[in-house]
Amino acid sequence: MVYYNSADSSNAGDGLRVYDPKTGKTETYKPIAKDSTSLSNKQINFIMEDHTGIIWISTGGSGICAFNPQTKKFKRYPFVVNDFTITPHNMLDDQWAGLIYEDRSGTLWVGTSFGGLNHYDREKDIFISSYKPYEGLNSINSIKQDNKGRLWVGTFFNGLFLVDSHTGKPIKRFTEKDGLLGDEVLYIHTDKTEFIWVVSTRGFTRINTRDYSMKTYKAAGNSWEGIFDEGYFGFWDIDKNIACWGGDNIVLFDPNAITKDANPPLVRIENMAYSNPRSATDSSAIIETYGKKEKELPWNENKITFNFVALHYVDPAENRYTYRLEGYDNHWIQGGAQHSATYTNLSPGTYTFRVKAANSDGVWNNKGDSFTMIITPPWWLTWWAWILWIVLFVSAVYAFIAYRSRKLLQDKRVLEEIVQIRTAEIVEQKEEIMQQKEEIEAQADQVAKQASVDRVRAEIASMRTTNDLERITPLIWTELTVLGVPFIRCGVFIVDEQEEQIHTYLSTPDGKALAAYPIPFNAEGLGQKVLLNWRKKQRFTDHWDEAQFIEYTKNLVAQGAVESQEKYLTAVPTAGLDLHFFPFSQGMLYVGNIYPLADEEKTMVQLLADAFSNAYARYEDFNKLEAAKEQVDKTLTDLKAAQTQLIQTEKMASLGELTAGIAHEIQNPLNFVNNFSEVNKDLLNEMKEEIDKGNLDEVKSIANDVIANEEKISHHGKRADSIVKGMLQHSKSISGVKEATNINGLADEYMRLAYHGLRAKDKSFNAEMHTHFDPDLPKVKVIAQDIGRVMLNLFNNAFYAVHQKQKKSGSAYKPEVIVSTYSENGNIIIKVKDNGTGIPDAIQEKIMQPFFTTKPTGEGTGLGLSLTYDMVVKGHAGSINVDSKEGEGSEFIIRLPVS
Repeated sequence: MVYYNSADSSNAGDGLRVYDPKTGKTETYKPIAKDSTSLSNKQINFIMEDHTGIIWISTGGSGICAFNPQTKKFKRYPFVVNDFTITPHNMLDDQWAGLIYEDRSGTLWVGTSFGGLNHYDREKDIFISSYKPYEGLNSINSIKQDNKGRLWVGTFFNGLFLVDSHTGKPIKRFTEKDGLLGDEVLYIHTDKTEFIWVVSTRGFTRINTRDYSMKTYKAAGNSWEGIFDEGYFGFWDIDKNIACWGGDNIVLFDPNAITKDANPPLVRIENMAYSNPRSATDSSAIIETYGKKEKELPWNENKITFNFVALHYVDPAENRYTYRLEGYDNHWIQGGAQHSATYTNLSPGTYTFRVKAANSDGVWNNKGDSFTMIITPPWWLTWWAWILWIVLFVSAVYAFIAYRSRKLLQDKRVLEEIVQIRTAEIVEQKEEIMQQKEEIEAQADQVAKQASVDRVRAEIASMRTTNDLERITPLIWTELTVLGVPFIRCGVFIVDEQEEQIHTYLSTPDGKALAAYPIPFNAEGLGQKVLLNWRKKQRFTDHWDEAQFIEYTKNLVAQGAVESQEKYLTAVPTAGLDLHFFPFSQGMLYVGNIYPLADEEKTMVQLLADAFSNAYARYEDFNKLEAAKEQVDKTLTDLKAAQTQLIQTEKMASLGELTAGIAHEIQNPLNFVNNFSEVNKDLLNEMKEEIDKGNLDEVKSIANDVIANEEKISHHGKRADSIVKGMLQHSKSISGVKEATNINGLADEYMRLAYHGLRAKDKSFNAEMHTHFDPDLPKVKVIAQDIGRVMLNLFNNAFYAVHQKQKKSGSAYKPEVIVSTYSENGNIIIKVKDNGTGIPDAIQEKIMQPFFTTKPTGEGTGLGLSLTYDMVVKGHAGSINVDSKEGEGSEFIIRLPVS
C-alpha cells in the first residue's frame, strides 16, 4: 500500500489517502465528528510505517494518531497545547507534530514545533516528552541514528543535539560557536563512516563523531538557488547521496565525492619578537627568522613571541597548527587556526621552538619548521659566581657544624633526663594496657555468650514442624561447647500440660539426637522430679551412680529411643553423673557432668535456657498461626461453594421466570380451544334439535358457525404447537455452539415471555410493549440460549421497574417497555428501554458487579446483570452499557459483533 496526503503548497489537505497498486484504487480517510476512531486532523505533516506495520501520522493541530491497516481504525494520542512553557507528563508536548523517526531498537521518536523531543513507550502505549524550555531542545527538524547507535537531533533555531537514545535527554549541544555553518539544522545525514553531515541553508557541516571536529562546505555560487524560495522544502537519502528539494528544484550532494587534498602545507616561522616583561613599555624587538636557526638573548629579554604561517591556499582559514617549545612544553600544544605563540619569563637555557601545520582536509606537515634560542644567565649565575657561592657555603657549613656540636652535647644531657621520665610513664601505661586487655577479654567472652544465645533463638525460631524438634539436642550440645560449659550429656524436657506428658529430647555421647520419647505425668522416677521442680520454677541437681544410669538406659532401649545400651553408656564414669536441671517457661534444660557445675557455669546455662524458652514460644506461635491459616482456607473454600450455589440459584430463578412465561403463553390458546369446544358442543346439540324439526336453513347456519369455531380452534391449537416447538428448538441449542440467529424473533419472543411471567404473578399488572425492529437486520452467530437469557434478564428488570413505579404513581402512570434493534458499524445494536423507577447515579457503576442488587431482600440474588455482562462481553466479545436517570427510566444498550 502507498500512504500519502493531498496537501498543497499551503499545507492544507483533505486527509489520508491509501493507494492499492494491485487494484489501482485509492481510499481516502477524513476526520469524522464524534468518531474517536477516525483521523484526528486532515492536515497531515508526516507519514511513517513502523516495524509492526502500524502507520503513524503527525498532524498540524491534533498531535499524533496511529492507523491500523487491518482494522482500518485510527487511534488518537493525547497532547497539550504548548506555549513554550508547558512541561507535559505522559503525553505529546505539542499539538503541532512533525517528524516521526523509528530507531534500530524499534523506539519511535517524534519532534514537535513548539515542544521538543518525544518517545513512544510501547508497553504503556503513551508518548513521553523530554521537553524543557531552558535546554533549547525544541522545534525539531531532523532525527537520525548514526552507525554506533547514537541519536542526533536537529532544531530549527538552537543547533544540533546529541541525546540519550533511551530517555531523549540532551548529552551535548553544537552551535555556530562550535563550528556549525548555522544554528538552523534542516537535515541530518549518516553513513557507515565516522562522519555525520548536517544541512543548513548555508551549506553542509561534516562532524567527526570520534572527536567532534567539524569541516564546513558552504553552498557555492547558485547551487542552493530556488531551494528555499517557496517556503517549503525537504530532504531524503538516495543511495549515498543527500537529495534536497524545494520549489521546482532538486540538488544532489554526494559526501563520498569530497576527497582530501593530500598535499601538506609549507610551514614557516616568519619572525620572533622579544622584550623585557618587567619593562614599563610594551616595545619589543623583532627579528626575521628566515635563513636563521639560532638566536642568543640576554636573561631579561625573556618574553618571546613566535609568528608562523602555513602556506596552503585551498581554504587557508581552515589551516590548523600545533607547536611545542622544547625545554619548556612537555607536549604539543593544539593552536587551532592561531598562528602565533607567546612565552614569558623563560629561565636561562637553550630552547627549540617547533611548529607543524595541517591543511583544511587535515593533512599534516609533520616536519614543520624550528628555531633555537639561547637565553644567557645573569652575572650571579655565571661559573665564577658559583665558585664564590660554594666557598661561602662551605664556610657557613663549618661554622654551623661547630655550633651544632656544642648544642648536641647540651641536648644529650637533657634527653637522658627525658628518657628516664618517659620510661617511668611507659611502665605505668603498660600496666594500664594489661588491665584494659583483661576487660576486653571479659567483654569478648560476654559477646561470645550472647552470640551463642542468639544462635539458639534463631535456630529454634526457624523450626516449623515436629520433625524439626530433632535438631534441639545437637543445637544445645554445640552451644554448651561454645560457652565452655563442662558436660558429657545434655537434653531438653518439654512439659505438655494438655497431654499430661513430658516430651524428652536427649543427646548421645557424641552430640547427636536420640529418638524423642514421652514421660507420663504419673510415671515414677525422674519425670516426677522434673515436673515438680518445673512447677516451682526452681533448679535442682540429682546424682546418679553407674547402676542408676544403666537402669535408665535400659528403659530408653525399651522405648526405642536408644538402639544400643553399650553406645549410650560410653564415657559414663563409674562414679556416676551429676544431673543439673534448669527451668524455663515450657520445661527444663538438662546438663550432665562428672562433677557439679560452678555458679558462673550455672548462670550461663540458665541464660541459654531462657533464650531457648523465648525461641520455642515463637515456634508454638507459628504452629497456632498455621492452624488458623488452615481454618481460613477451609472458610474460603466454603465461601466459594456458597457462591457457586448462589449462581445456580440465580439460574434456577431465571428458569422459573421463563417457565412461568411459557405456561402463561400456552394458557391463552388453550383457553380459546376449550371455550370454542364448549360452544361447538352447544351448537351441535342445537343442530340436532333443528334437524329433528326439519329446519335445514337453521342447520346450515349452525354448521357454518361450527366450522368457523373449528377454524379458530385449529388456529389456537397451531399457536400452542408453535410455542412448544419453539421451546423444544430452544432446548436443543444448549450445546454452546454459536449459530446464525434471528435477533428480532428472539427479542420478540422473550419480551412476551417476560411480560406474561410477571402477569402470572400479579394479574393486575399491565404495560404497553413496543417493538422497533430493523427488518433488514442480518442474522448473527450467537449462542441463542445465552442471548435469550440476557434478554429475559433485561425484560424482567424493565417490567419490574415499571411495575414498582406503577404501584407508587397510581392510574395516571402508563407503564411502557420498548425494544429496538438496528445495525451500526459492523455491530448489532439491541436497546431495551423503560419509563420505570430508573437507577441512581451513585450505584450505576456497581449494578454489573456480582451479588449487587437494588431489589428488597429475598427478591433478587444480585447475579442477573453480572451473568448478563459475562455472557455478552466474555461469551460474545460484545459490550453492554446503561443510560439511566433516577425517576425517569433506564435504557440498556447491547452491542454484538456481526462476525
